[in-house]
Amino acid sequence: MADKRVDVATFAKDCLPLIDEVQRDRIAVTITVAGNDVAVLEPMHEGAERSIIGAMNGTVLRYDDPTGPL
Repeated sequence: MADKRVDVATFAKDCLPLIDEVQRDRIAVTITVAGNDVAVLEPMHEGAERSIIGAMNGTVLRYDDPTGPL
């Protein structure tokens, strides 16, 4: 996946076109502040779960005393 770098001012000005480019071209955009990387905007992975319903299913390994103090 190709990577594109933009400074935060450019990102703020061109946010929507950049999001469209990420979706269309399947590239990641690294956002920088004063030359330092601060965030990455990347396309969703194919088949990625979009709902939080059930996202934590199967993560509780043990629950001994539900009425006990935390």
